[in-house]
Amino acid sequence: MRQFDMIKRIQFLFSFIILSVFFLYACAPQKIKEEPSYHVVKPANALNIVSEYGSWLATDGSERRQIHDGIDILGPIGYPVIAAADGVVVRSDKIPKYGNRIVINHGKNDNGQKISAIYLHNNRNMVKEDDRVIRGQPIAEIGQCEDCKTPHLHFGVRIGEPFSMNWYHTNPHEFWIGGPYKIVCFDENVSFPKEPIKFSYPVKCD
Repeated sequence: MRQFDMIKRIQFLFSFIILSVFFLYACAPQKIKEEPSYHVVKPANALNIVSEYGSWLATDGSERRQIHDGIDILGPIGYPVIAAADGVVVRSDKIPKYGNRIVINHGKNDNGQKISAIYLHNNRNMVKEDDRVIRGQPIAEIGQCEDCKTPHLHFGVRIGEPFSMNWYHTNPHEFWIGGPYKIVCFDENVSFPKEPIKFSYPVKCD
């Protein structure tokens, strides 16, 4: 009888500990994921960025499963996507759930590493692999993928050999031709320098 009582007490104590741990975890304040605090200067006629590099928020304000590795530019389906600089198309394909993608090798940095840009969620691609493109050339249209909350262009910048283990993402805002965090729209009447590799806005500005 005493052995039975001891077992019951142990079971009760174990259950109490489990419930206490669960209660403490449920009531503990959840850590708030910080949003990027940098300030971006954008022309008034440029489409808005609705999700920044390093953000945990999707285009509709919901929480992402992982931190954002590019910028999301909001626009209507069919809106022109243009090359952010001269380059060569290394990939023009479609990814399940993410839609049409274009990857362009735009050149090399001072360390000899390739600088590539990703243009994702396109309604349609207008260039194919190995095509040479020039800054401002229409290459795609803004679309809405299966996993996208709203129509937009995902624009990302990566350093290194495309699709290798050493290919890593970086902040696109560091590469604007107007300077870090200073967006410049493409203008066919302006002569942009070829080097160093700097980008104009990857969508048409009205």
